[in-house]
Amino acid sequence: MQASFVEIGGVKTRYLHAGSGYPIVLLHGVGMAADSWIENIEPLAERFAVYAPDMLGCGFTELGDPPAGPPQLAMVGHLSELIEHLGLGKFAVVGSSLGGLIATLQYFAMPDRVEAFAFAGSAAMFAAEKEALGKILADSFKNGSMAYADMSLEILRERLSNIVFDVASIPDYVLHMQLTSYALPWSLQAYQYRMQGMMTALAAGEAGWIRDRLGEIEVPALAIAGDRDPRTSEAWEAAAAAGIPNAKRVGFDKCGHLPHLEYPSKFNGLIADFVTAKTRA
Repeated sequence: MQASFVEIGGVKTRYLHAGSGYPIVLLHGVGMAADSWIENIEPLAERFAVYAPDMLGCGFTELGDPPAGPPQLAMVGHLSELIEHLGLGKFAVVGSSLGGLIATLQYFAMPDRVEAFAFAGSAAMFAAEKEALGKILADSFKNGSMAYADMSLEILRERLSNIVFDVASIPDYVLHMQLTSYALPWSLQAYQYRMQGMMTALAAGEAGWIRDRLGEIEVPALAIAGDRDPRTSEAWEAAAAAGIPNAKRVGFDKCGHLPHLEYPSKFNGLIADFVTAKTRA
């Protein structure tokens, strides 16, 4: 696995990458970075070319001048430029939490190139009502803000314990990544821009609500959910998967919001089989 920095749209951008062959792009959650995929990158890279970027204003990718409009659209625009820089043609995309929303919006931005996508623990995809999603975003913002109010490994661990089944399943390097990236001078501004902007966009009906577009998705999709995820429900997940014409739902037992970190081996096998089936079709 390697780490690279490139300038994308005037913004210093970091991504992790490994492997060769058919490309898979891994998109992290709202308070995470590419490092949250370290348990997944190299196993998947045995069969694919894997790219895990720090999305706009996340991890070690700068925000720059905050773009106007919904932040999720700015993130998709930035990601599209990175994809062009990497020279990717057709590819699959996998998103965790916020990354699931970005993966879906990336499909709508590049419907002729995104051939399959999977999303795990994505409240934006699963939530049945705008009001429910608004509360989830507000709760997430409150939980994430704990880390900025009192920056310590203990607080970061407590924050993660609120969203996973067993916090001991989360490797310490994830906490160390957060401790370092959250201390960057622009990190708090980027986090507030991202969360407050998404809540504003949702309230205004601008790009924050994706459930009514699921029927437009024409490629294979995989919905992955933990049975103890505090930000979704089994009924929401089943309804969301049923709303996508060619989708499959897979549940993880005794699992919270981060299946790829809580059960990486199972997650990796599932994604590898899913993408392989698509590339052989």
